[in-house]
Amino acid sequence: MKSMTGFGTSHGKKNNVEIEVNIKAVNGRFLETRFHMPKSYAPLEIPLKKKISEMINRGTVDVYINRNIHKNEKSIHISHQEVVAQKWLKAYRKMAKALQLEDDLSLVDVIRLSPDLLKIEASENIEVFEQTLVEQTLVKAVKACVKERAREGK
Repeated sequence: MKSMTGFGTSHGKKNNVEIEVNIKAVNGRFLETRFHMPKSYAPLEIPLKKKISEMINRGTVDVYINRNIHKNEKSIHISHQEVVAQKWLKAYRKMAKALQLEDDLSLVDVIRLSPDLLKIEASENIEVFEQTLVEQTLVKAVKACVKERAREGK
C-alpha cells in the first residue's frame, strides 16, 4: 500500500546550467499536476506531465523547477530605459522643488531608487542538452517521491 503524500528532490548539472526539481504529492482522486517553473520552460510542460503520469497515477503533484545559469559574457544583455529615466528625473526634481528640498542626486541614487531603469537579461534559449537535463532530473525527483510514498504507506 502506498501513501498519497510524498516528497522528492533531485539536482542536475551540465555545462553552465544547474537544475533543481522538487516534487510534492498529496492526496487526490485524480492526477493533477501543477508546475512552478521558469517561463522559458513552458514548452516542456506537456512532455514533463507525460513522464510524471507514467510513474504516478493519482494525487495532486506540485513540481517546482529552479534553473540556475552560470553566466558568461555572451549570455548576458544589459539595457537601460533612457526615456523613463529622464521622465523619472524630471518628476524627482519637480517634487524636490515643490517640497523645497536640496537636489543632490547621483546616478547611483537614481539606480538604487528605481532599479527597473537598468535591465539585465540572461539568454532564455533552451538547448537540447538542457531539455534532456530537466527531464532526467524530473524523473529522479519523481522516483524519489514514489519511493517516499511507498515508505509512508508501510
